[in-house]
Amino acid sequence: MKICKMCKNELPNNRFNALKASRDGLQFWCRDCAKIHRTKNKEKIKETRKIYQSKNRDKITSYAISQYWKNRDKILARSRAYYKTSEGKLNGRVQQHKRRARKRGAEGSHTKEDIKELYKKQNGKCYWCSCVLNNKYHVDHIIPLSRGGTDYKDNLVISCQTCNQRKYTKTPDEFLK
Repeated sequence: MKICKMCKNELPNNRFNALKASRDGLQFWCRDCAKIHRTKNKEKIKETRKIYQSKNRDKITSYAISQYWKNRDKILARSRAYYKTSEGKLNGRVQQHKRRARKRGAEGSHTKEDIKELYKKQNGKCYWCSCVLNNKYHVDHIIPLSRGGTDYKDNLVISCQTCNQRKYTKTPDEFLK
């Protein structure tokens, strides 16, 4: 049991966050009071954090690198497991598209939510041939990036692999002829 310095209530130790610097290894405020404090002083905390990070950039970077190498196997295993999930696959696909668009200097970007929305809007069917996709699809740019198309969601459609590869860098008019 410990007394919170802010609300003065006696609470069990599990209601306090850890703090290595204190004698008992717990913070002075209970979790509820700490949350209230963070909410009231959000901007001040943000500014203090920003100043600390700018002054200690090298220290923070070297610590992050050392933590990565210390836990590399766990981090890579977690990453591999995530990218095997449907959410991870979609996220990876979106990142690939964004990188390709940036490389070509295209305007705009899209999110995985935009892709999910397009898939639902098209009822899981190819935009060009209306075949059922069964979650095996390509994200196609209506106006290709190579022809000056954007990476905004209004220039994207969900298509089957066959149509996307046949369309390649053609405009819709050229493809549908």
